[in-house]
Amino acid sequence: MDSDYYVKLAIEQGDEELRQLVEGIQKKQKPTSNREQTDFLLQLIVLRHQSKLSQTELAKKVGMPQSSLARIESGKNNPTLKTLLKIATALGSRVT
Repeated sequence: MDSDYYVKLAIEQGDEELRQLVEGIQKKQKPTSNREQTDFLLQLIVLRHQSKLSQTELAKKVGMPQSSLARIESGKNNPTLKTLLKIATALGSRVT
């Protein structure tokens, strides 16, 4: 799914905060950006938002500092598989 899908989803749900988060990621994208990484970041943000968890709350559930989660969501850090699994579990999802 591309980032436009997530913008449409946010608009359909009337979720202005989510729309702004997704559009923020879109603006940071460079033409050479890794599409899979961008899609992952968007999925993570959407799942966290739909779970009604703040970064602080999710980070606490995962056992990591909020600043680390923020760097993952912004694409500045790449999480390990172990961290991905913890995040997915905390969000009631799975890594595929």
